[in-house]
Amino acid sequence: MNEITLTIHADEGHGWLYITNEQMVEYGLSKDDFSKFSYYDDEGVYAEEDVDASKVIDAVTNKGISIAFEEIAVEGLSPIRELKRTGS
Repeated sequence: MNEITLTIHADEGHGWLYITNEQMVEYGLSKDDFSKFSYYDDEGVYAEEDVDASKVIDAVTNKGISIAFEEIAVEGLSPIRELKRTGS
C-alpha cells in the first residue's frame, strides 16, 4: 500500500489537516467541499479537524493510500486563522 504524509497544524484551540491543491485534484476534492470552518491559501486547504479533516482522510484512503501524520503546533493562535475561509 502506498503512503503519503499529511501535516496537522495546531494551535491552543484548534487543528487543521493540510492538503495541497495538487493533492486535492489527485483525490477528487476541491475547496468547495469544505465547510466555513476550514481555511485556504494559494497552495492548498487547511481542513478543520472536527468536520472537514475526515473528508480528506476518506478521499485519500478510498484510493488505497495510507496516511502518516506529522504535527506542527504553535503557541497562541495560528496564523491560519487569518486566511480566507472555504465553504459557506
